[in-house]
Amino acid sequence: MTSEGLLDSSICARAGSLCAGDSSNAFCGKALWQSSVYEFDSLEELASARYVYRRYGSPNSDELSKAVALLEAAEQGLATSSGMGAIVAGVLSFCKAGDLILAQFDCYGITRDFFEVDAPRFGIRTQFLDVHNVQILELALKNSVTANGQTTTAEPRNNNTVVFLESITNPSVRVADLPSISTLCKKYGAFLIVDNTFATPIRIKPIKQGADMVIHSVTKFLGGHSDLVAGVVAGSSHHIELASKLVGRWGLLAAPFDSWLATRGIRTLQVSESQNGACIVNNCRASKTNKL
Repeated sequence: MTSEGLLDSSICARAGSLCAGDSSNAFCGKALWQSSVYEFDSLEELASARYVYRRYGSPNSDELSKAVALLEAAEQGLATSSGMGAIVAGVLSFCKAGDLILAQFDCYGITRDFFEVDAPRFGIRTQFLDVHNVQILELALKNSVTANGQTTTAEPRNNNTVVFLESITNPSVRVADLPSISTLCKKYGAFLIVDNTFATPIRIKPIKQGADMVIHSVTKFLGGHSDLVAGVVAGSSHHIELASKLVGRWGLLAAPFDSWLATRGIRTLQVSESQNGACIVNNCRASKTNKL
């Protein structure tokens, strides 16, 4: 199933049973699958099984992955144990020693901690700047090309440059000009990762605006009820397959119950986001009238 021809409202309403259209998947519907291992009648059945051990995948985490991927118009999604798990999986499955991350200076605090404390242990450098400012970003991208030993952006590069930002910043609520930023990234061969947690795909779809990978902390608006912790990374099938292998090795997959709760939350996502928007508008009008 792809998002072509599907409305966000249809995707949301069917969250939790979106994999039912896949004839190869007997695990469908809105059931909760808590199994950690599965029973097989033969080695041949084991070899072709979709689910073997929960660290590598579960029906509920697949349902969450599918729902967010469809909402984001991505080829594939991967549900993780938290939003930070999604960032770790997305960044470390793409980056290697010597790569450079150009990160938004006012990103979520723990995200910044990851770039400052953990990424350097893998030889990954991070430069913090106002990536929302396209002039500042272009200068940094030019410098990264020069530092990589290139004279033109068309030359093969030994090291990757990643631009990481939040579509709407947490907590300062600045909105990124994604079309302009993605145009610069393509010009200089940089990989664009966008944390779309605050916007949700109901309001902004970064991949449609040129992003290569999208991150979500499902814990917040997608889950919607403050009773779960999960994340999703979405993008091309190639990149998500790489992330999936890392998630399996590191034990970062979303738990079945959290995934099940998240798809429950997504079923009312469009309604809740519409109401949130209306409340914000009304509060702004009231504040202006009352000069608060």
